[in-house]
Amino acid sequence: MRTLHGYIPLTRRLLGQYLMFALAAVAALGAGLLTLHFTAPSHRHDDQVLALLDQTAESIAHDMLERGGRNVQLLVDQAVITGELHFCAVADESRTYIAHSSRDLIGKPSETVAVAKRDFIVERVHLARGDSGQLMEYSRPLIVQGRPKGFVHLGHVHLPPEPWSHALLEYAPPAMLVPFLFLVIGSKVISGSVRTNSAVEERLAEASSMPAEAAVSLLPLDADGPVADGWNRLTQHLRASRSDTSLEKRLESALGGLREKRAEASLQAIPEGIGLTDAEGRIAYANASFYALIGLHVDDAREKPLQELMPWDGTPEAASINEQFSEPLRPVIIEYLRGDVTADGVLRVARYSHETSEGHPAGYVWHIRDITQQKLSEEAREQFVYAATHELRTPLANIRAYAETLSIAEFDDEEQRKGFLNTINTEATRLARFVDDLLNISQMEAGSMTLHPQKTEVRRMLVEVVDKVRPQMDQKAITLDVTMPAKLPELTIDKENITAAIVNVLGNAAKYTPHGGKVTLRVECDESTLQVHVEDTGIGIAADEIPKLGRKFFRSSDERVRDETGTGLGLAFTQEVVRLHGGRLSIASELNKGSRFTIGLPAK
Repeated sequence: MRTLHGYIPLTRRLLGQYLMFALAAVAALGAGLLTLHFTAPSHRHDDQVLALLDQTAESIAHDMLERGGRNVQLLVDQAVITGELHFCAVADESRTYIAHSSRDLIGKPSETVAVAKRDFIVERVHLARGDSGQLMEYSRPLIVQGRPKGFVHLGHVHLPPEPWSHALLEYAPPAMLVPFLFLVIGSKVISGSVRTNSAVEERLAEASSMPAEAAVSLLPLDADGPVADGWNRLTQHLRASRSDTSLEKRLESALGGLREKRAEASLQAIPEGIGLTDAEGRIAYANASFYALIGLHVDDAREKPLQELMPWDGTPEAASINEQFSEPLRPVIIEYLRGDVTADGVLRVARYSHETSEGHPAGYVWHIRDITQQKLSEEAREQFVYAATHELRTPLANIRAYAETLSIAEFDDEEQRKGFLNTINTEATRLARFVDDLLNISQMEAGSMTLHPQKTEVRRMLVEVVDKVRPQMDQKAITLDVTMPAKLPELTIDKENITAAIVNVLGNAAKYTPHGGKVTLRVECDESTLQVHVEDTGIGIAADEIPKLGRKFFRSSDERVRDETGTGLGLAFTQEVVRLHGGRLSIASELNKGSRFTIGLPAK
């Protein structure tokens, strides 16, 4: 019978499996008989006695070498007891016993017929045989430091083998169990071989018993192999030819389910909250961001209207917000402040309804987005516009007033005219500094700020910084205390930007220190770091505002700070310059007691 794609017909497979397991059973029986033969006591005794002989000879040789043979007789007696020997003896080179388990034989000539032909060759000699066993003697040369010193003899009685019937009773059960196991395994394998064919036969028998007009329903097989694969292909083809329409519907359903899974995965991935509720406001679906933004767990949101779960519930604004959501079909968009200030968080909540054919709400789509950063940016922009307007208006007004005065008035006093010109120059310098700040911030936001490092004498640079800020200190009678080491290293830095950064920090210290206060510039340097400390006795900074000082356009809410002109750009610029140099700007302050700003730069 020919085969198809390696498939072996059932009859040939059954015959081959039957022969294979029959041969395995016969082989197991043969292995049992061999085991019965080779596990006889005589085979075991030889190995044990020879091992004892080697061990005893080595112990006696060691004793002769180390103790002059004082313990030879003791070792002989121990060997007899340990190995249950008939006798043990030691003979010298003249074959006279110098030790014997039977002490009356000590000093007498050896009667053994064993002769060592070569060193370390052990000969086995049959001495006697009787009903009680067979006496066997084993002999071995005694070698001490490579020189022969005599012989060691052991005598052991081999008991007669047990009767065949006893051995058979002992070993027959395991010997018969293995062939039986092979037969059981074979029956399981053979039954597995015909299982698929039997299943096909059962299904065909069921189909033959059905009425001729009835539709035949053939079920697939849950099995492997060519027969099962062929049967399953036939049943699949039958179902496909009978129900093309049903197949199309199932395919459409599967594709729809796939699209739903992809849509859900996309909704879960976005950072904005998306939720669906029924007409009563109970959540039917919501992504992870939705629950995170409103601060709820999935289990806490079940069977409750969403409006009762929103973070504004219980706040003074709740009534007005809920009133906006009271109209069921109107789209509603609100912005909710989660705390007292914008930095605590701002949520934008939108609700859209979808209607039934009768014009009633069938449910709602909710969209929640965190717009905190957007609001903070808007506030910062408003602050900047206010500060910029103030910064521009004052110097421009002064320049215009003094320029008009110079153009229409005649001055007899040359010093007064120079004073007007100096005022115009000062205000123009102030405007230029403000424009430079804007350019620096623009570069920071674009990520294009670059450094121009050069070898710089730090001490000379700091002296120049002090000279720049001293007039500002003198205007408010502020004591400027400068402490720096006698020697400071040369650093490869952007001198211009570092100078501007330190001037910004000192200028802020002067600006927010009351009249007659004190500002300290202290410099420390070790092998790895240069630290510039600027300490003041000014108004200080609130603890919650310290982390915000590096933000662009940020200005403290303290009224004493609002009274001073500023744009909130200086510290942002200083922090960026220090960061680009691989350093760090750290701030410590206590309200109404003063502040300490530390610029740390690598000293290498």
